[in-house]
Amino acid sequence: WRVKTLINKLEPLPSPPRCCRAGARDLRPYVLLAMVVASVLGGSITALESVRETIVEANATLCSGVQDFVYSTDAFNMVYTSNSNPNGMSTAQTALYANIQAVRETIFPETVPLVTRRNRTSRRKMAVAFEIAPLKEVEKRDAWDVAQSSAGIQAASGLVCNDTVALRSDMSRFILESLDAFAGGPVADLAAAVLQVQTCADVQPLCAGWDLVRAACPETCGCSSPRGALFLTGPAYGCPEACRTTPEYLARQATLPCIDPSPAQLLADPVWLGWAEQFAAEVRRLFRPSPELIPCEDCAELFRSQGCGIVRVWTELIEEQMDMIVDPCTGDWLGSLLRLRPASLFCPVACGCAAGSEPRSVSDVLAARCPGGCATAP
Repeated sequence: WRVKTLINKLEPLPSPPRCCRAGARDLRPYVLLAMVVASVLGGSITALESVRETIVEANATLCSGVQDFVYSTDAFNMVYTSNSNPNGMSTAQTALYANIQAVRETIFPETVPLVTRRNRTSRRKMAVAFEIAPLKEVEKRDAWDVAQSSAGIQAASGLVCNDTVALRSDMSRFILESLDAFAGGPVADLAAAVLQVQTCADVQPLCAGWDLVRAACPETCGCSSPRGALFLTGPAYGCPEACRTTPEYLARQATLPCIDPSPAQLLADPVWLGWAEQFAAEVRRLFRPSPELIPCEDCAELFRSQGCGIVRVWTELIEEQMDMIVDPCTGDWLGSLLRLRPASLFCPVACGCAAGSEPRSVSDVLAARCPGGCATAP
């Protein structure tokens, strides 16, 4: 009864009219929507402005100033820089090397061609696969330089300074598939003439122009000969460092005479003339980013005309123009930048191999990179 009495006494609360006048549309929802949109846009614009400022700052940091260089630091935080592409290779030219195909074959094994070798036909991909400690071995090779890589190529075949192409189908295929990378380069004609790669003799013309060929074919390229036709025999050029200490190399070095050929004799020697051309080509390559710094106008002619006098002339030239002390007799033609064949093997007198009154054994003179004929004691 009480509940019914309370309900009967309820009255509606007074409220303002819903619109100002009859028939007029209520605009408040639209105004509210507009305010919400304006608020969202205002916040977005503020956020976008912050992002724009960040992008502008990043662009100024990443894309302004000189960008064409790489750098590293040593333990003392000294900074060392270099042109990022000193050899001027294009992206398209880099892609012509066989490494891309080698990776593709690893992803799609069915694309590996059949190779017949020693009467056996099988699929041999170009990538070298490790079975023992594979992750460690693969990671280690990523940081190898040319000298370490050349030693690695030899070690993979259980060798130290031997031709490997005839022994390894992966190596012969990799070299053959990479030949297109030389199109338009200084050895383009020589590379185009290579129709097959079955032995190192097939790629012998490329010894002076490709470090991989020197690493895979050190015997054919002359790395294992004290007076071979190849002048670029430093480890940084692909010749395995062990080549200079093999019994075969030392035996040849022991038979060399302890005399300097005359300039006329050297001008008639095809090996010396070849050394002059390779020397000049490597100096031009080294100074390609700054050709105005090349220490000689015609380095090949300087090398040819001076004969064994090149030892003194080049030493003085580099000291005068570049304030560096070099020793061509030991293969130091421009510090670590240009380590080539030692001049002492052709010019022992100019290099002081015959100097001194103390008896010198054959092993002593060979260790000093001098001809065996300079020994004065057994």
